Amino acid sequence: MNSGTLQNRRIVYGALPFRSALPGPFQLAASLAVFACTSVIIIAIAQEKWLYALITALLSVLLFYPIEASLGLLAFLLPFDTLGAAGASSDAGSTISWYAGALAGLVLVVTGIVGRRFKHPPQAALWWGLFALWNAASLLWALNTAQGLQRLPSAVCLFLLYLAIVSFRFRAPEIRVVLCLGVVGATVAAGFAIHKFAQGGLLRAALVFGNREANPNDFASSLLLPLSLSVGAFLAAGTRLKRIATLAAAVVIVLTIFLTMSRGSLFALAVLVMVYLLRVGVRKRVLVWITLIPLLVVFLPHDFFARVQRGASDRGTGRFDIWIVAVHIIKHYPIFGTGLENFRTAYNQFAGYAPVFRRFDRDPHNVYLQVWAETGVVGLILLITAVGSQLKAVRASRSENKGTPDYLLIAVEAACWALLTHGLVANILWQKFFWMSFGFLAIFTANAA
Repeated sequence: MNSGTLQNRRIVYGALPFRSALPGPFQLAASLAVFACTSVIIIAIAQEKWLYALITALLSVLLFYPIEASLGLLAFLLPFDTLGAAGASSDAGSTISWYAGALAGLVLVVTGIVGRRFKHPPQAALWWGLFALWNAASLLWALNTAQGLQRLPSAVCLFLLYLAIVSFRFRAPEIRVVLCLGVVGATVAAGFAIHKFAQGGLLRAALVFGNREANPNDFASSLLLPLSLSVGAFLAAGTRLKRIATLAAAVVIVLTIFLTMSRGSLFALAVLVMVYLLRVGVRKRVLVWITLIPLLVVFLPHDFFARVQRGASDRGTGRFDIWIVAVHIIKHYPIFGTGLENFRTAYNQFAGYAPVFRRFDRDPHNVYLQVWAETGVVGLILLITAVGSQLKAVRASRSENKGTPDYLLIAVEAACWALLTHGLVANILWQKFFWMSFGFLAIFTANAA
């Protein structure tokens, strides 16, 4: 990442030397904990108890670098969060990243309190909070309360994680490490998906572990932020080695997005490119990575082109018919909606309106229709206002920092625009990568909010 740009944003992050921010007793406790961990590691190695040594070493890293280790681990695991039981959607409560998210939130709260590193959240946090609260309130009139109660814990946790991120004063090295680990995790996940696809047996590239398989569309969405960050790092890199590494990561991730054959992600990728062109302009490095995109098309299988051509004939894999049903749901529940996570329940009542019947229990495949159908026009207005508040802060930040492009801000902004685009055809509202992307965006626009 551009260290110069990050260093200039020390006021935004509210950088404080961690050691000086700790009261005296806590510094003594930290020193004793370091001594204890070192002793345990030495003893464990001497007795060849490698598991204990590894666990203690990980705890030591968490003690020395709490933010980088906890939030960085969560960023690393975001693409893997799309894994779900075969044939079913992912359950946030059963994934490793759920525990990583809980750990990251706990570390942010403890570090923020002990190190006095909390600040007032941006205005957008209020709108996101009202949006989450309205979703919870919708259970009072939900068609199926039990269905909504299953989603409520993850929805609340996602907002609380977002709130912890936007209210925390990050130091520049901390956020740089977190975002770098996000790129590394995505590159590893993308490489693994390419390997599994090359072995055969998969129609579309996706993560597969045992009986757990990621939805290719969600997997492609989870790669948009790391892709944008790798591109931003490539544009800002000052050495040849960094340029090669970041460009290689971008190539692997783009190729994986192509192999998922997610048509919605192709539009999202196009929007991501457009944002870079608008914010950075036509520059040599921009043209280098944009030129690589069509070159990768040469390596794509015939199924990719066949799937793209079927976009109209298969009615968007049934999405057109689902959206028509969604419109009828909205007509009957326009103000308050059907309740959180009740689109499927309502769909079963109105499935007969579909020009082509696509079976019952269908997901909305559109964030905005989902919000309107489940929480009414009130929920839709709150969502649009929350997103608009963050994008307004981005514009204010750009106007205050004219001159050298802030590639990190551009990278996160481009990723958010890409996710909003993919949200037109995908179910990504309650995914961690969606909320964390807007959380990172709020970090870099804190002064302008």
